[in-house]
Amino acid sequence: MPRESTNHISYSKKFRQNFNSSTQDIIYNCILLAEARDDLQDSAWKNLQQKINLSERVTQMLTKIGNSKILTNTKYINVLPGTYGAIYQLTKFTDTKLKSLLDSGKITSSTTRQQVNILRRGNVPSRDNTKKENTKRFLNVRLNDVKGLSTDAMRSFEKDLNSLVSKYKSKLKLDIEDFKLTKRLEDRKKEILQLLERDLKTESNKSNPNYNNVYRNYKDRLNLFDSETIGSAQQLVEEISKKKKKIFK
Repeated sequence: MPRESTNHISYSKKFRQNFNSSTQDIIYNCILLAEARDDLQDSAWKNLQQKINLSERVTQMLTKIGNSKILTNTKYINVLPGTYGAIYQLTKFTDTKLKSLLDSGKITSSTTRQQVNILRRGNVPSRDNTKKENTKRFLNVRLNDVKGLSTDAMRSFEKDLNSLVSKYKSKLKLDIEDFKLTKRLEDRKKEILQLLERDLKTESNKSNPNYNNVYRNYKDRLNLFDSETIGSAQQLVEEISKKKKKIFK
């Protein structure tokens, strides 16, 4: 059936933003995104990703979970791992193997992503120590949780990291990408502020706008950044709402 819908807003309104707090919310969002992917045109799908502020990779993972009849079965909701990353790894098992693991209790709500990977490998270590000397080393830094990290602190860290790589690259085989951590952090800050501004302006078009509610939707993400970024977000709210209310408690 061809994808015809362009109405990504209806899906974004149903999407639960703080879904990592419970397995039920994770599965709910997975089912919702799987339905949206089947329904929406590609452009609308992109718009939905932007609206709910998730990357292409994460939405692909959640959608694959949502397409699994076993993982979305209410029978297993209370025994699934508590993170979408761990649940996603379960999609790599065959249906028969997955049912066996869930029914036998080998997978529980406390199972981690690493433990799932061990089960997939059949308890075989991920690295063969006999081949260690022939293994190419990789150094890859991912910018995930940078709670309270300022641009200056990231710049200092990046400088130290580059110095460390320069010191040891003659002794280790390293595939090194250009880190650009400071730029990535600055881009992430800029992105969150742009999204907040967009939603505040949308809210201002309503007859009775609730700027406080818009800010609360972003509060957890803003708290990952430094006080300067949070201050910029607060200033945005004040400028757009044009009200002097204490909404940042």
